[in-house]
Amino acid sequence: MIKKITILGLLVLVLNACEKKEISLYPNFEESVTFDIKTHGFEVYDKIYASDISNSVNDAVEDGETIEQVVLEGLWFEVEKNNANTAESITIELKIRKSGSSEYFYILDDYTFEIKDGKVVFLSSLKEEGVNELKGQINKIAKGQGFEDIELKVEGEVAPEGSVVDVTVKMFVNATVVYKTEVGM
Repeated sequence: MIKKITILGLLVLVLNACEKKEISLYPNFEESVTFDIKTHGFEVYDKIYASDISNSVNDAVEDGETIEQVVLEGLWFEVEKNNANTAESITIELKIRKSGSSEYFYILDDYTFEIKDGKVVFLSSLKEEGVNELKGQINKIAKGQGFEDIELKVEGEVAPEGSVVDVTVKMFVNATVVYKTEVGM
């Protein structure tokens, strides 16, 4: 009798252990683009490559899993003041090219900061239309629905007038992938 109860109990435990449960996972990735600014009235273009985003997402997500969304967690600049630079401040307009169009949307409009080495955080100055375009393009790439590189443009002025500008501005995008997977419990 005890043997039958023990076997029955073990069978229940094994069957329950094979139960699958769906859980959400949130791996994170970061991409960047570099703008070398060397003239007063500058206009510099660069891209975040779709292949870099796809590779980052593929590294973060298990094979065969469906991505629900990619959440934009942060945007910031890392500024490097090069030796020849004598400019003190920079005013930047950061724009993103609308997918499938020649139209640009503002991510930042007339954002001014002091030129010094380090991180520049501008979350309170972000423009909704440009940020939404960036999120949309990242999501399309991550879900395999788009393969177009994300084109960005910075333009602006430096101060004081007549100073030499030689600055490297690296823009970072930090994002989290949201997907569900099943695990044995």
